Amino acid sequence: MHSYWDKSSSAQLVIIGAGVLGLWSAIEVKRRKPSWNVVVLERYPIPRGASTRNAGFACFGSPTELWSDMHVMGEEKMIATVEMRYKGILKIKEFFENADIDLQWDGGYECINDIEQIELDKRIEVLNELLKKGLGLSGVYSNVSSRKASMHLHAFDYLVSISGEGSLHSGKYVQSLAQLAKEVGVSIFYGAHVEKWNRHTHSWKIHTNNGFEWESDQVLFATNGWLSEQIKGTEILPARGQIILTSPIERLPWKGTFHAEEGFYYWRNIDNRILLGGARNLYKQQEETNELSISQNLQETLEDFLKTKIIPDHQFDIDQRWSGIMAFSPNKTPVIAQKEEGLWYTMACNGMGVALTPIWAELVAEKITN
Repeated sequence: MHSYWDKSSSAQLVIIGAGVLGLWSAIEVKRRKPSWNVVVLERYPIPRGASTRNAGFACFGSPTELWSDMHVMGEEKMIATVEMRYKGILKIKEFFENADIDLQWDGGYECINDIEQIELDKRIEVLNELLKKGLGLSGVYSNVSSRKASMHLHAFDYLVSISGEGSLHSGKYVQSLAQLAKEVGVSIFYGAHVEKWNRHTHSWKIHTNNGFEWESDQVLFATNGWLSEQIKGTEILPARGQIILTSPIERLPWKGTFHAEEGFYYWRNIDNRILLGGARNLYKQQEETNELSISQNLQETLEDFLKTKIIPDHQFDIDQRWSGIMAFSPNKTPVIAQKEEGLWYTMACNGMGVALTPIWAELVAEKITN
């Protein structure tokens, strides 16, 4: 039983979801409004969406992905989104020591098939010009196909390097981010499942499964893949990302982050193991779910990709399998919207949550505090 004293509390802002977007948003609101009581409520002991269950890529976009995005959202929005991702990576470097979150800067690569070299080089030139003009970056993408043999990537026609990309430890990153939030005065409550919320005269009442009630001027849902269940009419869809992790493999021939097929496949070397995720595009309807399970058909596709395209000459076992829940908007751009007075929802990720959220949270905070 709760006492009279601890059953309810009040705040200026309650954020639902303690993933990277919820935590960064809390930090940015608190920096703008130090006097506000900012509270974050998280359903699980640790976030279980994409924040702690992703591949740990600090990336801003492979060439084929950006080429596709440019035709989906337009050149201007594509550049603006890449700028947020790139600045987000820089912000992570500014706030956290590399050793604290296992931040590594081994560069990125994209493995490409089914295109003529003259067309590939043309696209690289166009994208490099756009990134130089929009972000001031020079030579982001380079055709380095001559390295394919030494990296044993014989199954691909071309290899393109991506400067400025890195990787991190997703669990340590979320822990460090939560610690930063607490240091600036944000209160975080884990194991607090929000079951209902009601509008009163000038505030919102938030009820959790453990009997606590919060009264808040404003509420922000930052639950990404679960938004479609909680807030109706958002047009935001969940997307499950599945991952496999191999046993240790001797003499792995590369480091860095790797992409293929518009980013729908992605892999990296972790402690001489290969972490591989993706193939969601082949089972689109099946994977539009927020069920944290794995599916046999997709897992078999990942294993086949690993055996035939990445390390065909190595022996290994699959040590771990897991999934994380992402969220996607119709045009792959971030979202911040007010559903009702004082009731907000946001979604920034579209598969790029690590890089996007530090900067998108600044825009979220501006909206809420104004």
